[in-house]
Amino acid sequence: MRFNKTLEVVILISLILPSFFLIEPLTADEGFESRVDAVIDIEFVTATDFKISITMDVNLITIYGTTTYDNSEIQTLGASTTQDAIEDMGTIKGKLRQLIMEQIESSFENADVVAMNKKPTYENSRFFDEVSVNLTSQYFDMNDTVNAHDFINGVLDMGAEVSYSFDFQAEPGWNNTYTITLPASMNRPYTDGQVDANKIRWEVENGNGLQPSISADLSVQLKEPTTSQLENENITLDFELDTKKPEKNSLIANILTKTIDISNYDILPSFITNLEFIPADGIRLFIKNKLTSWEIFYQKTIKPIEEKTISIIENSSLNQTLETDFKWDSNTTVNCSIPYDIENMDDEPNIIAELTDGDIGLQICSISNRALYGLVNTGATANITAADINFGDNLDDIGHSYIGRIFLPDNIYLDGENIFYWDQNISIQGKFESEAAPEYSSEEINTLLEIDISSTDLNLLSFFTGKTELTLTLYMEGDVDYGVTTIPDMFSIPDKINLEYLNSDAFRLCIEENVFNEGDITEFLTDEKELFESRMVDIFPKLKIDGRINKEAFEKSLIWDKNIADMDADNPVSVVSYAHCSHPLSFTLSFIPPKFEIPNQNISLRGLQNNNLTYRIIFPKGTTIDVSDTLDRAVVGETKDGRYYLEVSFDATESGLTDFVSYKIIPSALFVVGVFMPCIISLIITVILVIVIYILRRKRKQKRVGVESDVESYDEGYEDQEYYVPPPPSSK
Repeated sequence: MRFNKTLEVVILISLILPSFFLIEPLTADEGFESRVDAVIDIEFVTATDFKISITMDVNLITIYGTTTYDNSEIQTLGASTTQDAIEDMGTIKGKLRQLIMEQIESSFENADVVAMNKKPTYENSRFFDEVSVNLTSQYFDMNDTVNAHDFINGVLDMGAEVSYSFDFQAEPGWNNTYTITLPASMNRPYTDGQVDANKIRWEVENGNGLQPSISADLSVQLKEPTTSQLENENITLDFELDTKKPEKNSLIANILTKTIDISNYDILPSFITNLEFIPADGIRLFIKNKLTSWEIFYQKTIKPIEEKTISIIENSSLNQTLETDFKWDSNTTVNCSIPYDIENMDDEPNIIAELTDGDIGLQICSISNRALYGLVNTGATANITAADINFGDNLDDIGHSYIGRIFLPDNIYLDGENIFYWDQNISIQGKFESEAAPEYSSEEINTLLEIDISSTDLNLLSFFTGKTELTLTLYMEGDVDYGVTTIPDMFSIPDKINLEYLNSDAFRLCIEENVFNEGDITEFLTDEKELFESRMVDIFPKLKIDGRINKEAFEKSLIWDKNIADMDADNPVSVVSYAHCSHPLSFTLSFIPPKFEIPNQNISLRGLQNNNLTYRIIFPKGTTIDVSDTLDRAVVGETKDGRYYLEVSFDATESGLTDFVSYKIIPSALFVVGVFMPCIISLIITVILVIVIYILRRKRKQKRVGVESDVESYDEGYEDQEYYVPPPPSSK
């Protein structure tokens, strides 16, 4: 009996003692809603986007504030298919979702945390859940204008180091293991977690409610960023000389920014390090996210280069003040189709700042480029070096590498290129030529020497002294039409320009562009006048010719379409010389039989070198001519007003050929009357004057006789009077 009691006590103690030990830990958990061991795996999708997978071993969880389930009860519910069990399991999952979301949201404060599943799943006695975390600008303590995803990932691709400081959380009763898994593309320059290959682990053991969180630090870099190892700024210049319309050349100086020193801007957040130089994509990224602005970028980087560039060009051989307009090339700013690619941050497109001057004075070979291009389109060639063009001689002083382009008019080529490129290593040089130039093998000069016998007068003085001589009034004109010519001696073009023949458009262009200056033109016209005088003296050796230049006709012939792309000789340049003079011409006169005859006149007409020359003599109205010449090429024609003319022509190959011409002027009766009409009129006037004088003298004599008669009668009537009586009035 006693044995049985002893046995009962032992059994009772054995039952009570385990219960005592079981009760002790429960005392420590008093007030905890759950006891969970969680593994939280954080995977870097991007530098701001994490995929978080949570695995939870739930030892105890309380729902509705009163109902508690332990692990075995949860397993029972998970195995049951009853509606109550399913509802209770759903409630447990909802509670776990609430608790895990609170911890993740606290660990990534101000981040966007979104559950990826409707509810956690339960499998093999464990609960599983997935959450996505997006780190926002507020998380990084940046302005709302910053797109954190683009900015953080963009700076990483530019070689920056990004530092994170997490505050990993654990609910009371939870023991959480946070594990960050880095992708193969990332390095971890620093971390305070436990490292295992590409995994970093932090333990937050709050099963006893004494460690709710820990601080976790991590910095990352890309192993192979797109723009790694940038060591200096890279800004180049691109000069565009647009001479397609040479009457108004434009200069565009493009400042192309590839890389800048961002450290000068003092705008990087403290968690971004190891970033000193950024490419063009980075500039656009920073500006679009309002960490800086276009104006700040202009003031800090572009303006100093702009001012230096303008100063150096103005003080170069260009020797003129630039009036530039500034603008950004919109195709290279944030307005371009793809301002940046956070996975490929590079310098394409370069950010382009444009400085434009729409009217500069470009000279090549010391003449305007318009003059050069026109001469090249005439057939000239020019081998030039950098010293022959007044641009680009000191661009190295700007301190940035550069390239240059010359856009030439259609059909004009420099060294075989219509768009010629040069840089600090390749200078401007080569041969200017045109594929549209006409070809000439000889000069094309047409000259008309015209002598117009505009009137004939009888030399009265010689007539009354017994001579018979006519005075011919001559109007002489020389019209020289220059279609194609060699360059006259008084003109010159630069030595490096090779041109055999100058056509009329080129002649005009050279005058217009002051290749031929005023002094040269005056000398040319003076020479033309003297040649005209000489040619006329060859025809009439005894005459003194004082020529003049018809400047109005010359200037009128200089008018043209100004199209240097079509340089031709269709409209020649005309030089018109003229002179007025008198020429005595003897004749024979007899009354019985009546005869008026002008003797034969002999002249010699000679061809000129490279000149299509025509001599023309126009005779007075009322005369005909009889002509003979040694070359049998004299032509007699009639003008529109009925006057006859004599014409002899030579072509350009007949230099020095002489035609001896004999011509006889045959006057008509009307012409003879016209010649002597002044004499006849003079005789008539003389007779009339004699008659008038005779009549006047006779009347005067009669008047005198009548007066004397009246005086005698008066004396007879009053001789005895003592006082004075005036004579009576005369009868008239």
